[in-house]
Amino acid sequence: MFNLAALVGPAALATKEFTVHPQGSADGLYVRIVGRKSGLFAWLLSLLRIDSTTVFEVYQDRIVFKSANLSGATNTTIPLASVCLTASGFFKPVLYIVVAVLLFIPAAMGILAALVMMSGRSSDAALAAGCFPTILLGFCAVLVWLYFLRKTLLVSIQAHSGTLIAIAFKRSVMEGVSVEEEDAERVISLVNQLLLGQQSRPSPVPQAPVSVPPPAPRPVAVVPPPVQPRSLPAPVPPVQVAPTSRNCPSCSAVVPMDALFCETCGKRVG
Repeated sequence: MFNLAALVGPAALATKEFTVHPQGSADGLYVRIVGRKSGLFAWLLSLLRIDSTTVFEVYQDRIVFKSANLSGATNTTIPLASVCLTASGFFKPVLYIVVAVLLFIPAAMGILAALVMMSGRSSDAALAAGCFPTILLGFCAVLVWLYFLRKTLLVSIQAHSGTLIAIAFKRSVMEGVSVEEEDAERVISLVNQLLLGQQSRPSPVPQAPVSVPPPAPRPVAVVPPPVQPRSLPAPVPPVQVAPTSRNCPSCSAVVPMDALFCETCGKRVG
């Protein structure tokens, strides 16, 4: 984290807006950091509203990172449930303080010597002798001012997919926004609380699938079968009735079947 902060320190953004809502705003916003490129020229462009702006926002369920410049803009959104790593850090240009301390000693000694010379000799010689130590002392003051001005704070978020969001920001003299180490820690602490809140929420219970009744079948037109022509009954064969009489072969008289002789002519018929 320190190496990353030291790497992005020279490219840190000047903070235009730093807002933290511990309880969340009405639209669910918890953190909003807006930064621009540092420098006088970038500040002049910001007055014309054509500056390069970076926005870092933390909501209850997502983290949004927007970066825009004169060429275009990018927008990255990471669901809070997908965050696996959060980190904060800071970088201080300690070299400025070391150089300022090393230069302050001879500058102070030179000014002290000039004061001694002023008491014993002419004031012109004392002023000439104390001119360089005074300039050196002013240079030390500039180094101390740069030390506090270039103190860089870093907030980084990494997702399970490997996507890394990192924003480095520092105080802005033009906008009058001051940030300290506690601010970066406060942002990460708030993000961690939201992460723990996401993990402590019970997972939604899967509901049983609702059975949907099948659609009612459409009425099908019933086509009556073709009417078959009625068949006529088969003719009943006549019943053969046994004869009860017969004719006499001689006289053709009617003779009963069981008679042996014709009653008319007496001829034998049976």
